[in-house]
Amino acid sequence: MKINLPKELFVGYFSLTKDTAIISAIESKDKGKGNFSRLLDNLFKIRNRIEVPTPSAQMQDILLNKGFHFEEVWFGEGFNCFGKVLVKEN
Repeated sequence: MKINLPKELFVGYFSLTKDTAIISAIESKDKGKGNFSRLLDNLFKIRNRIEVPTPSAQMQDILLNKGFHFEEVWFGEGFNCFGKVLVKEN
């Protein structure tokens, strides 16, 4: 399921599966205000796992500071290869 983000805070979207939120195409409109950190906190309230396959440099710093780690996962449906993503489970 693809979820659009609040237009006043972000450009882009994320996807939800049964247990996972996948953040693959978002950008904060007001960087440095904590919006991305709050988004992560709120996603952990509704999902046990967050995956971020394509973080910006600033997002990667935030994710690593919040305890995310790199994990190799299978990209199917057109990609058919493994790739590294930043992941954290609650």
